[in-house]
Amino acid sequence: MKPIVRDAATVICVRQRNNESTIKNKEINSSDFPLKPGTLTAIGEFSWTFDSSFEVLLGQGEVVNWLKSTPDKIAIMEYPGEFKFPGGTKDEGETIQETARRELAEEFLIDVPDEAVLRPFRKSMTKVVNGKQFVIYNFVALEEENPWLQQFDVDSINEKLEERRGNFKQSVDLGSFWTKSRAEKEQLSPEVRSVEWMDISEAVVNCLTSKAEIFTPVNDFQHTEFKRYGVNERHPMYATMFTLLALENFKTIDSLIENAADFEASL
Repeated sequence: MKPIVRDAATVICVRQRNNESTIKNKEINSSDFPLKPGTLTAIGEFSWTFDSSFEVLLGQGEVVNWLKSTPDKIAIMEYPGEFKFPGGTKDEGETIQETARRELAEEFLIDVPDEAVLRPFRKSMTKVVNGKQFVIYNFVALEEENPWLQQFDVDSINEKLEERRGNFKQSVDLGSFWTKSRAEKEQLSPEVRSVEWMDISEAVVNCLTSKAEIFTPVNDFQHTEFKRYGVNERHPMYATMFTLLALENFKTIDSLIENAADFEASL
């Protein structure tokens, strides 16, 4: 039976930093990361040097999927507690770029203006899981050509996310959450825990350790939530890792723009 194939989009918000706090010429070698059996065989031995000074804007996902949970049973998110690009599945009637804009706005609680520049970056296909397969379109939003991204206030967004969690908790405590419609639940349910600009090498390490031989959480939040809900291992983050490595290969913003123009012309 042929799998059901659906389109999806993610947005990689990128900025380039060259200051004293920038991580420069960081090396990541396979010998420094004991991985689960079979993982190193799948990705091969590696020695990567990061010198682009790129930073990416990532959101750490919640661990519990409250939309799929019930009062009697907790459902766990896909890629629980991981740092990810905003993104999701294309809705009927949308263009793939409209999907990218919508997902960015919904997950990071920001208004994405009509004039926002989202450049196509790469296209990939996931493995078939449960009869489904996704064609992923990655877009890049470059800080230097998007004033709304230059003005993006991480602290303000994280305060809004915290406020959303508070409203959600109040609804659950009152018992009203479980009787709401799906659309109402979507407005309340926390999906992203926090956002942050992260050096690209740090983001790659977080992905790489998702299949470490010894369980290695990305931070205390993920560790605590895994213990609370009995989650025993992280989900593999290698699709995100390879996208980050592809981004690093361009080294400069100008090269990214040139690649986007070539890629768009090929679509």
